[in-house]
Amino acid sequence: MTKKIDCFRSFLRQRHTGAKLKRKYIGIKLEEMHCNTEAESAKKFKSIYFFANYPQILTDK
Repeated sequence: MTKKIDCFRSFLRQRHTGAKLKRKYIGIKLEEMHCNTEAESAKKFKSIYFFANYPQILTDK
């Protein structure tokens, strides 16, 4: 789990340093993110970025 989080955080630092995302929104289904490559994490980042900017549509399970 921590490996995926570190990979995702490094991606955030490299590509989206200006984006201020709240940690609880970053954690959305993070366990389902298979962060094998940067390109793969980039695709999955877009949906997480959307949810972080529009938290009112979030449904916590």
